Amino acid sequence: MKFQKNKTIREFYNLYFKSDLSTSLRNSQIEKDLYHNNLMFAIISAGMLCLLSLIGLVGSSPVSAGFILPPVNATAVYLIVLTVNLVFLIRLSVELTHFSADNEEKAVKRAKIVFSWFTGVNMVMATLTFFSTQPDSSFFFEYILVTSIIYLVPNAEVRVQARNTVINIAVLVIALFAIHYVIAWQDVVDVVILHTLCTFVNWFRLMIFVRFEKIKFSIEEEKDRFYQDSRTDGLTEMLNRTALRNDFPTYIDQDVCAALIDLDYFKRYNDTFGHDYGDQVLVQISRSMRHIFNDQTDHCYRYGGDEFLILSTAQDPKAFLQKLVELEKSSANYKGKMQIHCSIGYYRGVPQSERHLREIIKIADNYLYRAKSEGESHIMGDFPEGERQPITVQQNSGVDELTGLIDMRAFFAAMEEKRREKRDIQKQGELVVLFFNFVNFRMINLHYGTAAGDEYLRKIAATLKLCFPNGHVARMGEDHFAALTDTRRLEEKIDNVHRHLQRVLPNSIECCIGASVWEDDAVTPDIITSQAQAAADANRNQTGKKFAIYTQQIGKSLETTEYVISNIDKAIDKGWIVVYYQPIVRAISNRLCGMEALARWQDPEKGMLPPAAFIEPLEKSNQIWKLDLCVIRQAVHQIAAQSSSGIAEIPVSINLSRTDFLSCDIFSEIEALVKAASIPRYMLHIEVTESTMTSKGNGVIETLQSFREAGYEIWMDDFGSGYSTLNLLKDYSFDVLKMDMVFLKNDSHRSRNIIASVIDMDKKIGIRTLAEGVETAEQVAFLKKAGCEKLQGYFFGKPQPFDAMMKNWRAKGLDIETAEQRSCYNTLGQVNFMTDMPLVVVESRKDVFHLLLANDPALDLIHNDGFADLAALEKTLSNQKNVASRELLKAAKDAAISKRQGRLFTPFNGQKRQLNYRFIGQYDDTYLFVVIVYNRVAFEKKQPIERQILMNLLYFFRYIFSIDVKKMTIQSLHLIGASEEKPYATPLMDSTGHYASLLPDIFPADRKRYDAFMCPETLKDRLMQAEYGILRDTFRTRDANGRYVWMAHRLLLAPNAGGRQILYVIYVADRQAMALLAGVDDPSSAPNRPKAEN
Repeated sequence: MKFQKNKTIREFYNLYFKSDLSTSLRNSQIEKDLYHNNLMFAIISAGMLCLLSLIGLVGSSPVSAGFILPPVNATAVYLIVLTVNLVFLIRLSVELTHFSADNEEKAVKRAKIVFSWFTGVNMVMATLTFFSTQPDSSFFFEYILVTSIIYLVPNAEVRVQARNTVINIAVLVIALFAIHYVIAWQDVVDVVILHTLCTFVNWFRLMIFVRFEKIKFSIEEEKDRFYQDSRTDGLTEMLNRTALRNDFPTYIDQDVCAALIDLDYFKRYNDTFGHDYGDQVLVQISRSMRHIFNDQTDHCYRYGGDEFLILSTAQDPKAFLQKLVELEKSSANYKGKMQIHCSIGYYRGVPQSERHLREIIKIADNYLYRAKSEGESHIMGDFPEGERQPITVQQNSGVDELTGLIDMRAFFAAMEEKRREKRDIQKQGELVVLFFNFVNFRMINLHYGTAAGDEYLRKIAATLKLCFPNGHVARMGEDHFAALTDTRRLEEKIDNVHRHLQRVLPNSIECCIGASVWEDDAVTPDIITSQAQAAADANRNQTGKKFAIYTQQIGKSLETTEYVISNIDKAIDKGWIVVYYQPIVRAISNRLCGMEALARWQDPEKGMLPPAAFIEPLEKSNQIWKLDLCVIRQAVHQIAAQSSSGIAEIPVSINLSRTDFLSCDIFSEIEALVKAASIPRYMLHIEVTESTMTSKGNGVIETLQSFREAGYEIWMDDFGSGYSTLNLLKDYSFDVLKMDMVFLKNDSHRSRNIIASVIDMDKKIGIRTLAEGVETAEQVAFLKKAGCEKLQGYFFGKPQPFDAMMKNWRAKGLDIETAEQRSCYNTLGQVNFMTDMPLVVVESRKDVFHLLLANDPALDLIHNDGFADLAALEKTLSNQKNVASRELLKAAKDAAISKRQGRLFTPFNGQKRQLNYRFIGQYDDTYLFVVIVYNRVAFEKKQPIERQILMNLLYFFRYIFSIDVKKMTIQSLHLIGASEEKPYATPLMDSTGHYASLLPDIFPADRKRYDAFMCPETLKDRLMQAEYGILRDTFRTRDANGRYVWMAHRLLLAPNAGGRQILYVIYVADRQAMALLAGVDDPSSAPNRPKAEN
């Protein structure tokens, strides 16, 4: 306590007494804020003094004289104070009005002068007021009041404060000496205390003001720094895509030249010399770019990876083109381990909106890919209505040299020409643009090389020309093509071209076709083509459809995409992004064991946006990391809130995308959030998809390893949805695999076999399994039987806000899994149920068995024994008259103590059984086991006659124990020889005087007799002296049902054991023994069995 107090005092001293006040006040911004505030405080002070003077005037007669200096009229004093402060009130108000409008330095200087005069004059007025003191008034009351107002309401600098103190005291002393008035020492002390306290309070307020000003400026500087960092690429120090999006409005209605630069074969640099060298190349190129494009109208951005974007509003296309040529030459002259070449695509336009600007960049991008297809160090593009540069730049012939088709620019010209022709709509139909996008085409280049890719592009071009012999067909760049046709028999045309393309393309390549009808002549060719491309993108998400026609809905979707991309930062700041949670359920216990955090966008204008409307646009614009961090931040706060409110810990899984690893240090970001919230790392599970894992050059594996080493669980999401899933399992170890819901959507015998095989494989390699998309009770039953550990889907609950999800869960009367249960069930998850061995999961709680799960072989065995299901068998085992139930309970207790596995031989249901059991774990008063059940034929041939005799004894004796006389340890005799390991023996009595937990409880009233009966110190001697070497007694003993029953206890020295072993048996006493114990002749009058004691 004393240490904490001293620490607080030191912190207080360092915070306020060690601050350099004079240095802080020399800061112009702090000084400005100080005097801006002081003008307002001075106005308040002047108003208070005017009010005080008016009250004095009302309370005094017009001719009343002061008590100390009768010649001075009190009314005159109040009039002077009122007049002076009215003048200052007006002057201060004028200064405050012009403070912000005037020059900052001039305004502060003038405010200082007015403020100093105001406080100094009123310190003189304070001394004058004691002349107005009346006989019935408190001495110096007005003086103290005026002085306190001037001291405490404004916040004066130290030197102004000192000057005011000197003025006040000096005038007070002069006045008292002038009238030869002697005041009491008590009044002197009061005056000194007044000035001391007011000086300290004013100084302390000034320190607090300076401190908060520093904090405010620090926050503003941090905010500015963060803003600049968010706009700057960390490697190249160029503007990034966030800056580009923020700068979009500045280019509207400007003559913009756009150029996209891509380093040729950049992958070779990384593969040959490592990523560090590749980074050096990017840094060098960015420096050259900034050096060449150094005008205020030039803006350079890192567009992604090894791509750069330059936007210029210089309105000089020729100079812009010349700079591009200079950049290409400077890159070729780079002195390094390898020669660097770059390809450049450019375009020019006057964007009327952000969308038009994106189109300009997109056209430049198409020219870039056209340049790359020509080889290295090519520059291609166009300046519509501008001057071309024919000398140093590759000329655009209008024909794609690879495919022989016209290029994008020529296609737009052909569209314009076709539109000017007169058309009979009824006969010829409307013009329509078809856009072809080939999904996964890059896989051809990746697996077979660019030569094979080029050959397929030629085949595509030949096929399109064959299908549209009378139309215009163009290559728009990369693997994008377009065709101009009409609406006559449009579906037939598309079906025909789709069929022909399927013949020339591999099965892994999907052709998405979009169409846009050119009904409005005012719409430009590039817009119509963009609409067709948007329709092709929409067709990509429509399974089973060969094409899609651009509609208002697709246009609206595009508008939503633009809205999302432009407003994600605002949505996060305004709290429009909220987190919904979907429950994850433990299959075997039906308890809530986790939840997945999912983003929802609650927009005030557009309402609730579906995830598909904002996740994909944010991924494509490389902004998904902002959304993910927002979700993670809320999820972490929710976990912390659970802990503080006493709710059982519910782990949360969060999703990370590929962009998260590229755009920020995602590990450091999450670590900072977790540390700030003080939550355990095992409460946050990291989910990544296959596409994230297989993306190269982003350090995903290394970052995930950092997460794992820090204590986070790593989950693989959408397992089975990609091409490289098994390779990932070979190369990386996950904690949990989430099977893609497509397996359950196609719920067939074949899909169930696949699911069972996946679960079986997971358990063999030590990975837990979660199935998502669970919607029916039949699916739950199948997955549970297959050994799937966790389930997620609408069957258990849809995603909801946390409070709503918890309310629904509690309404179902279901529990939340505790940390102890989680550990226990995770261990159980390692057991493979897809085996030919009959496995049963048994839970022992308060000496009652619950059968949680049985696999198919076990169910077959149970059915053969005449039980309809597990519930019927559980009911039979609940009957403690059943020998198997009693023996299984004793084995459970032994295994719970020894934490090991073993075998039990017991008669059951008129047959003989071998039970191999394994202890899994314990939580609360519950023990979890896995039991393998063998039928009688499987083990009877293997067991010696002694074992079978011992099994038959179990029909008569409830308990059979062996006591080691020398060690005084006890073990269950029916377990000897059954355990897979050495039989477990426990001390007969521990150091606290308690008997071994293997022994049954004795009724309290009988415990004294039982202690004497079982006394370890005298046990051997008493047996040696007993008749036949047997000790006998009867005690009320607790049975498996919790009732106290009269049972006979017998202790005898084991024959042929040399006095080293004692045999201890317990069995239910007959009525005659009970009557003898009660001292009666009639057994029927023996005492009843007492009720169970809680």
